[in-house]
This record gives sequence, structure tokens and C-alpha cells, in this order.
Amino acid sequence: MTDSEESFPVKKENQNGLERVLECFPEMSWYHFGKGQKSPKRLSSHPSDRLFAYCYYGYMGVATAVAGNIFYQYRPSEISCDYGDVSDEYALLASQNLTGEDALCTFYEPTGCEREEFGNASTWDGDTLEQCFEQKELAECTHFKYSDSNFNKTLVSEYNLVCGKKTMPLIFIMLFNIGLMVGPIVAGKVSDKLGRTKTISFGALACVSLNMLIGVTDLGAWGYGIMRIFTVICSLVLALPNMVYPSEVLTPKYRSMGAMMVVATALGAGILIVVAIAWFIRDWRTLHIFASLVNVPSIFAPLLMPESYRWLYQNKKFDEAEAALLHMSKKAGGTVTQKILDEIKEEILEKQNSATEDTEISVEETLGQNATIKRTALTLTFCQFIRGLIQFYLLYTVASLGGDFWVNNIINNIIGFPACFVSVWMMNNYSFGRKGAFIFGLACCAISQLLRVGSLIINSNLCAMMASYLGLFGAMGSMAVGQAYTSELFPTTVRIKATAVIYTGAMGGSFLVPIWMVLDSYIPWLATSINFTLMSLGAFMCFKLPETFGNPMTETISDFEQIYENKKAADEPDSEELLLKKAENN
Repeated sequence: MTDSEESFPVKKENQNGLERVLECFPEMSWYHFGKGQKSPKRLSSHPSDRLFAYCYYGYMGVATAVAGNIFYQYRPSEISCDYGDVSDEYALLASQNLTGEDALCTFYEPTGCEREEFGNASTWDGDTLEQCFEQKELAECTHFKYSDSNFNKTLVSEYNLVCGKKTMPLIFIMLFNIGLMVGPIVAGKVSDKLGRTKTISFGALACVSLNMLIGVTDLGAWGYGIMRIFTVICSLVLALPNMVYPSEVLTPKYRSMGAMMVVATALGAGILIVVAIAWFIRDWRTLHIFASLVNVPSIFAPLLMPESYRWLYQNKKFDEAEAALLHMSKKAGGTVTQKILDEIKEEILEKQNSATEDTEISVEETLGQNATIKRTALTLTFCQFIRGLIQFYLLYTVASLGGDFWVNNIINNIIGFPACFVSVWMMNNYSFGRKGAFIFGLACCAISQLLRVGSLIINSNLCAMMASYLGLFGAMGSMAVGQAYTSELFPTTVRIKATAVIYTGAMGGSFLVPIWMVLDSYIPWLATSINFTLMSLGAFMCFKLPETFGNPMTETISDFEQIYENKKAADEPDSEELLLKKAENN
């Protein structure tokens, strides 16, 4: 931080004004305990503590959507056909010689007598029963009994989603996944149009409204499934700007850690809240209502946090951008002055005028304009697709691991915290960097799938649980590093687009989970073997990615090319032609 309030910090190589202005702020963040600061009192006054915590909490709200597949659609452990008010002997004869799915979905109905002839079936004696069941026919069961120690009532028990309707929960997951794929695209467009804070508010309000509608009204099984598409889309409209915002306003030293904390641990923390509520509320509708209220504070985002100054400058809203920076500076004890703001504006306008004269700027920049950006976006999308497939596959199959349902859910979501801390250490170590930390997480995912195959071979629940924990550790860590890497690498002009596309890939991976679950019932080792192969391929592809460690964030594709594509030129011999080009650039 500079002590002068008169002029801008000295410009470093490849550093623009929007990046340089952060040197006028203290470096500390909400999770930092005053290292290198003269006054520990400033820790509580830094705006990024409140901004980061608010974004963290906002992303936790996404758990209300994800939790549906784990809790609302939970299948009770004990299900049997309900024959009505009959004796035990009657029930035994009705299910005689029927096993498995047949015993659940069908029963023998006696045709040798009428109930009216002998009175209530519960009072029939043995002779009467034998006489009645001498003639019988197979009938479909339409009423069922449910018993489970974890939940009193779920979607499965309320709508009898068994037998002929047993595929409905898988269809719900498919509809959920449609929302996951569409949501990031919608979120990206809305966030670019309305800004980060208004999008957070809009997404939270929509989430609360739709989730309350599902909780208090009986929409039927199909109505629930269709509404899930829209609730998931709205939850991602809430999530995406909460992911991007910390990267745009936090200081360079802590922006990556802030983004990683949000991505790696906030969703797990949110699901842990749902787990805590579900422990006391064993009814899916009541749980749905209470869980939806988690999003209420995010509705007030525009009132509690300034808009991203990067987005404001990008959209030529200079007055609002300056007001946001001055507000943050005042709250932080920073040294941003009007003179500094004037220099930023002058620099931006000068760059725009220069680019316009050279006809090198388009109205709207896209991911396809630069080969490196395009290749990186495709690689990250593929890797996040497979990572998302593995993560959701492990989360949805948690009930098949054995052990306690609640303990498994707690461990599966707590594991994001050590994954985040290990990833933060690795990505800030020159031996690994962002790229190395990302590859490490993908490698953990791949190894976990090998362990899962091994658990099937030796029939070990412990090995299966270890595979699940390692896989989620790698998936959450690589997701967080990937998000931080995406925010650092892609320029502001295409950052939200890149995040939306790559996040769509991550969510799209979950689309295959229902198919993988069906495959498991026929060839248990096939799905995990495919996961291992694809994840290994993705990890090797990432060795070609550019490294962002130590580089500033960029605003335009031109800035990106100056930093990342000139690096290649710097490694080549300085020919006369190359020296001439460097002289022209300078």
C-alpha cells in the first residue's frame, strides 16, 4: 500500500490501472489475521472481509438446490406392499413364492371367495384363508408401507415412486442436470447485463420464491421435477456472481484464496447446514421450506456491497465505478483519491481511442478471438466436465457406501475444507503453481476411481469409502483451483463468459450420473473405469495450459496477448525482426 494520496502507484510491467489501484488498499482479507499489517484494528474494517463473507454465504445457498437429490428424493430402506387391514396369515399367503421386486410390486389376490361373504379379512381363520386362496390371481400393488430411521416422509413415500415409478427419482436428477447445464449460461448473460450484485439479489429472490412454492403446494411428482429445472437455474444465477465477485475486488495476494474458499468449501458448508436441519426435520416439505430461507440475506446484496468496479468500468459506468472505489477505500482505510480515479479513466479512454484508431477492437470480445484462450477454455471445460461427473457420482451414490448415512454426508462435505487448504498451499508454491495444483486434484480423482474398482474386486466397504473421500477431496480441490485459475487467466471482457462455459461443463458432467448409476446395476466396474480413463486424459492435457502465478489480471484480450503470448517470444532468440516488433510494442 502506498502512503501517498496525491498520485497513482508506479506502474509495473503489464499492469493496468484497475489492477494498480488495489495497491491503495490494505492486503488483508476476512480469513487473514493481520500478517504484515501495522494496525490489527484494521482487520475488522476492511471491506473485503464483509464482501468475501457475504459472497461465501451467498454461494452456500446453492446447497438448497443440490440437497434435493440427497435428501428430498431419499429412498426409504424398508418398503413393502400394503394389503390393507388383513391378518399376518393373509399377508403370508398373498406374497407366497414372490421374491425381490415381485414381492414389492405384486401380490396374490384370492378369487375363491368374496370379502363381504366372510367379513373383514383380518378376522379370517386358517380354513377360510386356505379356501379363499385355492383360487388366486396376480395383482399389482397400489399401496405401500414405508419405514426408515433417517426420514419420516420423502418424495418417494409421498408419491409412491416405486415399482413402475421407480425411475422417477432418476428422471428428477436428469431434469436437475438440465438446469445445471442451462443455469451458468443464463447466469453469465444476466450478470453481464445487470452487474454482479443485482444478479445475486435477483437469483436469491427467485430461489426463495420457487423453493417456497414447491414446499407449500402440492405440484405432483412431475410438477416437482419441472420446477426443479427452474430452481437450479436460479440457484446458479445466484452462485456464479458470488464466485466471480471476490476475484474482481480482493487484493492480488488473497483474491485466489478468496475465490477458492467460496468454491471449495461454501457448497459443502451449505449442505452441512441442510444436514443439521434435516437431522431435526425428517419431512422433506418442511425441510425444503426451511432450507430455502437460507437465501434470504442474499436478496439485499445491492444494499450491502458495492458493485464490482471492474464490471462498472468495463461497461463505461465511470461515475458509478469511481463511487464504488471511493466507498471501498473509505471503508478500508485506503488511499484512493479523485486524482487516481481521473488517471484510471484517462488510461481507459486512451486505450480505447488507440484501439479504435488501429481498428483492433470489436464491440464485444469473445472466447474464440484468441487461439490460446479458446484452447484453454476447451481444455478446462473438458476437465471440469469429468471432474463434475465424478463429484456428483460420488455424492449421489453415498447411500451405497455402507456405514451411517449422516456420518457419510458430513465427511463428504467437510472434506472440502482440507482440500481447499492443501490447494491454496500448492497453488502459491512455485513448484506447483495454479496449473500443478489443478493437475494434482484431477490426479486424486483418477486414483479414487481405481480404488473404487479395487473395492469391488475385494468387496471392501472401507476401500469404497476411502475412494469416495479421496475422489471428493480431489474434485473439490480441483474445482476451486480451476475457478481461481479461470478468474485470473481470462480478461474481464470474457471472464464471466469463460466462467459460464466452463461451469456449464462442470455441471454437465452430472448429466451422465443417472446413466452411470444404471450401468452400475449391470457392470459395477465399467463406469468407474471410464471415469479413470477420461480423468487421466484431462490431467495430461492440462500440462499445456499457461501458468497465471505471479501475473496480474487482465481487462481485454489485448492485455492477455501482451502477457501470455509475449512470454513465448521472450524465450526465443532475439532476431532483428523480433527486436523490431518489441520496439514497436514499446
